[in-house]
Amino acid sequence: MFQRLCFLTFVSLFLLSGCGIPYRALTGEVTFDGKPLQEGSISLVPEGKGIGTVGIIKDGRFSITQKYGVQSGLYSVTIISEQKTGSKEGSDPSMIQTISLFPAYTFEYTFPDGEKNYHIIIDVPSSP
Repeated sequence: MFQRLCFLTFVSLFLLSGCGIPYRALTGEVTFDGKPLQEGSISLVPEGKGIGTVGIIKDGRFSITQKYGVQSGLYSVTIISEQKTGSKEGSDPSMIQTISLFPAYTFEYTFPDGEKNYHIIIDVPSSP
C-alpha cells in the first residue's frame, strides 16, 4: 500500500510540474530609424528547452497568441524585414524582388517569471 501511495504521489507531482509552465501571449512594437517597421518578422528561440515561435510585424506591431507564445526565460530574438522593389525589368511580372532593409538583427531577451502576458518594445539600430 505504501509503495502504491508513493507511486501515485510521484506521478501527481510529475504531471503538475510539467503543466506548471504555461505559455504567455506576447505583443510588441518594433521601430527602425525612429519609425514603426512597416513589415517584417520576429522569431524567438528559447535557450535550452522549449519551442520557438514566430510573429509577423505589420505597421510596427506584432502579436503572438498564448497558444504560440513564450515562457519565462532567456530567448534569442531575431528581427528581419524586406522591402518589395517590384519585378526586374524584362522578367516575369509575377516575380517580385525584395531587398533587406537591414541585416538580421539578433539579441537576447529574458522574459521574467510571474507575468500574465508580455509586451516588448524593440528599436532596431540603423547601423551596427
